[in-house]
This record gives sequence, structure tokens and C-alpha cells, in this order.
Amino acid sequence: MSGIWKPYDYEKGHYEMVPLDEKDKKSIYHIRKYDVYKMLQIKDPMDIFLSHDWPLGIERYGDTAKLLRQKSFFRREVMYPLQLFAADFF
Repeated sequence: MSGIWKPYDYEKGHYEMVPLDEKDKKSIYHIRKYDVYKMLQIKDPMDIFLSHDWPLGIERYGDTAKLLRQKSFFRREVMYPLQLFAADFF
């Protein structure tokens, strides 16, 4: 299972269809409750489980201004990372 956590897409199914519009090109990578459910159906022990998240503050180790010019949708996550994290879980 692989994907990006976005709470507004979590409850949705995979609705994207080709040809993908710009919005669907991003949302297709978002993890869904359905994906988690499928993984929870595995009854046999798993030998390997791999997870990956960007470390908090990773943007400070590069050109943050350039990153935000090219990917302005990261601005809120860069400016208020702990608030977003808390909002997702509380």
C-alpha cells in the first residue's frame, strides 16, 4: 500500500478515470479507507512492512522559497505543519 494522507479523500473510493484532469493527477495518489481495509484482510504474517513519510521540517534543507514557488500547494504544510497534523487526528 502506498499513498499520501489527505483527510478529505480518505473516505472516498478511487473515482479517478483516464484521461486524468489536473486534480485527479494528484488525488489518485491519496490513500483511501478502502486501501486500508484491503490490507487489513491479510491474515498471514507479513515479512516486510515499509513506511515512508517526509521528516518534519525537511523543506529547510533546500531552497524553500523555490519549492513554494514551484509547488505553492505546500505553503500551508510548510507554514503550519503541527496544526495540520493535529487537525487530522484530533
